[in-house]
Amino acid sequence: MYNLPELIVVAIAALLVGTGIGVFVTKMFTPDNRKRQELEKQLQVANASLKSYQQEVSEHYVKTAKLVEDLTDSYRNVHNHLAEGAATLLTTRGAAPLMKTIPSREQIEAISELPGKGKVLPPLDYAPKQSPGEKGMLDESFGLDTEQAIKSPQDPLQQFYSAKAGLRQAEKTG
Repeated sequence: MYNLPELIVVAIAALLVGTGIGVFVTKMFTPDNRKRQELEKQLQVANASLKSYQQEVSEHYVKTAKLVEDLTDSYRNVHNHLAEGAATLLTTRGAAPLMKTIPSREQIEAISELPGKGKVLPPLDYAPKQSPGEKGMLDESFGLDTEQAIKSPQDPLQQFYSAKAGLRQAEKTG
């Protein structure tokens, strides 16, 4: 009927298939695998919650920016109303206008887009150099004309009192 080598091969194949099925079932139903799956679900829920929170924060700041813009426009409108009222009501007394109107955002943007108007830069808090060889304001000897001025700087109050004393001398002699 069956040869011994065929039975051995079938037995070994059955043993390998059974071992594979056993390992798979064991890994599927062990507490570690369940714990890992639960952690993955929690991670997905946390990621979804974070994305939702980020979206809410983004919407909040967009709405806040719009409300501040509306508030700025309202303040501008109130200021301009007061300025127009002051100009209208106080001109009969000959007084100069106390308030000036503030241009609207559209007017400001139109002015900044005019040709010939360069990019508006903020004021500098230092004096730029006129030439590359010139000493800048951060140089240690900036503003000092001579070595004598470095060695014995004179106090402005001393200069004032010595000049005043010189005038008194001149008045007494003259």
